[in-house]
This record gives sequence, structure tokens and C-alpha cells, in this order.
Amino acid sequence: IRAEMQGELLRLQQVRRRTIVFISHDLDEAMRIGDRIAIMKDGQVKQVGTPEEILRAPADDYVRAFVRGVDAAAVFTAGDIALPGPVKDAGPPVAANLPVSELFGLVARSEHPLPVIGDGGRYVGAISKTTLLKFLDRGAE
Repeated sequence: IRAEMQGELLRLQQVRRRTIVFISHDLDEAMRIGDRIAIMKDGQVKQVGTPEEILRAPADDYVRAFVRGVDAAAVFTAGDIALPGPVKDAGPPVAANLPVSELFGLVARSEHPLPVIGDGGRYVGAISKTTLLKFLDRGAE
């Protein structure tokens, strides 16, 4: 029921084009439905940003510890992690808006990097096994 309610909230937001303030202590929920998120500690705002901004660049140690358990593969898309540049040999293309969580099997089965295609068929970059593994290792530089 909760997932259905979250989906309905997202649908209403798109249809009505209204700003909705949603307060939650469930960070995964906030990452799923929020365009912008504020992380607070003791009544003080520690960081405000998109889910991607907060996961990529936590403002301090508190935020870093707070987001440590978030499933980044559910937040980021293929377009977010694709590396620019040409690919010599390529596997089947994937859409830029495909969640990273849906890439695992595709990347594992492909012998070559997967080209990522954005709006209008525009080439965004490619995702190799190495690219995906580096993304999953959140401590990697």
C-alpha cells in the first residue's frame, strides 16, 4: 500500500504541477519520491539537494553516515553513470533513464560496454563492467 501511495503522490505531482512538502524519516522513501531533499540534525538543516547531489557529495560526516545505507542503484540512472567517449565494440544500447538497478544483468551478460542513448537517440556514453563496479564501490575515487 505504501508503494502505491508513493506512486500516486508522484502522479498527482506531475498532473497538478504543484509543490508538495513531504516529511519522512525513511531516507529510501525520500530518495524515491523527492526532487529535492533536506537532511536535518537537531533542528538544523545539514544539506539540501537532489538525491543525486546528496549521494555524490555529502556536505559533512553526519550526512555521509546518514546516506551510507541508501541503495544508490535505485536512485541513479544509466545516464548518470555513463562515461563519455566512443566505444569500439558495443553491446545493445540502453535508455539513459533506465535505473542502475536494472543494468546488472545486462552488463554482466554483455561482452562489450553498453551504449547509453538519451532523448532523441542522442549518444550519452557507455557503461562497462568496470564502470558499474566503480559506481557500486561508493568509496572509490
